[in-house]
Amino acid sequence: MRRVTRGPDSAEHDAAPLHCRPWQRLRFADHLVPRPPVSGINVRCRLQHFAIVTYAVAADRLRQLIPPRFMLDSVVIDGQERGLVSAVPFINVDFTLAAYPFPRLRMGRATVSAQRADAADQ
Repeated sequence: MRRVTRGPDSAEHDAAPLHCRPWQRLRFADHLVPRPPVSGINVRCRLQHFAIVTYAVAADRLRQLIPPRFMLDSVVIDGQERGLVSAVPFINVDFTLAAYPFPRLRMGRATVSAQRADAADQ
């Protein structure tokens, strides 16, 4: 179980624009990797309206839904243990097989997951 502490007050955050803090630079190019070659049924699509929404729920109730093999990744909030459940809604745009770029489909999707660790990996 991990303990979470409250961060600084919002007034303590540096609200200066990024260009005023040149030591803090976002460099995505450092992490880009080439796209792997197309094979099998690889899919390509763009995502729109992507969001990650995480809820803190009662850990005891969440444990009832997770197989015993998995350990709940929990936090303590206001002295109570909470499990984390995330919902990720988005829209697939131009969803298509990479090798055969038609038809192009558009569909909404949402995934829901509980944050947990596999005990077999520990």
